[in-house]
Amino acid sequence: PPSPDAPACVFFTSGSTGTPKGVLGAHRGLDHFAAWERAEFAIGPGDRVAQLTTFSFDAVLRDVFVPLTAGAALCLPPAAAREDALRLLEWLAAERITVVHTTPSVAASWLALGADAAGPDLSALRLICLAGEPLTGELVTRLRTGLRGCRAEIVNFYGPTETMMIKTFLRVPERPGAGVLPVGGPLPGAQVAVLGRDGRPCLPYERGEIVLRTPYRARYLSGEPGGFRPNSFCREPDPDDLLFRTGDTAVVGADGAIVPTGRQDSVVKVNGVRADPAEVAAALATHPEVTGCHVEPHRDADRVSLVAYVVRVPDARVSTEALRAHAAGRLPAALLPALVL
Repeated sequence: PPSPDAPACVFFTSGSTGTPKGVLGAHRGLDHFAAWERAEFAIGPGDRVAQLTTFSFDAVLRDVFVPLTAGAALCLPPAAAREDALRLLEWLAAERITVVHTTPSVAASWLALGADAAGPDLSALRLICLAGEPLTGELVTRLRTGLRGCRAEIVNFYGPTETMMIKTFLRVPERPGAGVLPVGGPLPGAQVAVLGRDGRPCLPYERGEIVLRTPYRARYLSGEPGGFRPNSFCREPDPDDLLFRTGDTAVVGADGAIVPTGRQDSVVKVNGVRADPAEVAAALATHPEVTGCHVEPHRDADRVSLVAYVVRVPDARVSTEALRAHAAGRLPAALLPALVL
């Protein structure tokens, strides 16, 4: 068998230059997460886990390896169901799915369809794990009342690709309150803190950056440090003991809860996928009939989409459809702009 430190997977994160950064994960980190989720939520042979994430994103690892290592059933939806919310809900009901990992924006798309008295019966669903975007108390309340027959526990997952799967979780209480929910507490073997610009832990209600520490982290293929920094809190510095600066900002509540507030940079989450608008603009700008491009995120309720503003060369004949096709050859599907102007 491979050693714990042997490479297990490679994923690519958004890069502002138009060149995604390769992130290499080891077996140690994958095994640690799968073992934790199996134990924490008692996932076993009686469960049926939906595989909803595309293979280009690291979240697919929990869809696949958690059920397979627990003796549970791994259930793959038909292609038509992946792009159609109603068909997906019908498939979840027909397959008696018990565990789902998805993003808040995808779950929000189910609400207009799931509350119908004659709609799909989701009574078999016992666990919904949401990750990739900030989760609000309002969305949790709507999910609990808006999906027919569903009494599933809702859990908020948090953690970037670089730290190998999620590193904090919150089992959302019965009364979640309003606004963005906390990221919760760390998984075993991980630590989470909010640090100010001077590197010290933030006081209550002080804004800072979420920082993670874990021995199960991934590393960049390029060898560059990226968001990893030496652990300045160690009395005896260890080159293998690194902190990961996520770029996510947060406020620490009086109770110690860490509540996300945004980003330090221009990165946004689109359907749970980290997207740098500059990367999308750089991809569109490689078209020979484009002289410039600017991409902005557009926020609408629980969803974020990208809008591209393109400057064409004089007498350009390239169509919007052709520009989208050009971008599709260079970007993941989740990063394609919803509108090109």
